[in-house]
Amino acid sequence: MNRQTITYTWRLREVMAARGLHTISDLIPLLTARGVTLSTSQIYRQVGTRPDRISLTVLGALIDALECTVEDLCAFDVHGAVPPASGAGHPVVLAQPDRRAPGPPHRLAGPHAPASAADAGARETADEDFTQSA
Repeated sequence: MNRQTITYTWRLREVMAARGLHTISDLIPLLTARGVTLSTSQIYRQVGTRPDRISLTVLGALIDALECTVEDLCAFDVHGAVPPASGAGHPVVLAQPDRRAPGPPHRLAGPHAPASAADAGARETADEDFTQSA
């Protein structure tokens, strides 16, 4: 049986440095402003070591404070054979966001994508209705 191995690289320190934040003291007020209160030692561990787990609240606060994506903070690598997909037989692939220019929400590719241009127009109208009602 072939197994996949997933490894990742935690790049919080690099993302902070790219934004001119060089110490944990620079990060503390940004997290506190977003309702996340961690001790100095907790933040030090988040910055200095690769976490095995992280609260989604903390992750969301980091992403918002540093104006980055999960992919910017954590690069994942999958090694090994890919098992066959169950269900429809088509994997769902999410489009990668283009951080350079704002635009419409990214669409799913695969069996959930519109089958034709007419379907795409109907789906966009439905998305606009949902966005306006939210």
